[in-house]
Amino acid sequence: KLDFGEAAVDSDSPAQTVTLSNPTKSNITMEQIIASGIDFTEKNDCGKVLAPGAQCTIQVFFKPMIPGLRIGNLDVMGSDPASPHFIPLTGTGK
Repeated sequence: KLDFGEAAVDSDSPAQTVTLSNPTKSNITMEQIIASGIDFTEKNDCGKVLAPGAQCTIQVFFKPMIPGLRIGNLDVMGSDPASPHFIPLTGTGK
């Protein structure tokens, strides 16, 4: 879970970083990485394939559009058997 705390409406809070690792012995094809909810965006350096033992980073940004509790998810979909992966995102607009 990533909690961004409070941020002023229509202002950017500092990014939080998620590290994605491939502990398997096979390539993982990255199908989609997306931040859901209008208040959250993401930027990543994961590329199309995550090699065995490799890792990449996903930066998640919070910019509340309205006051109050804001929620979303970071959705990571790939070719690994455990996919999709969801990380809850929360923050409060003030």
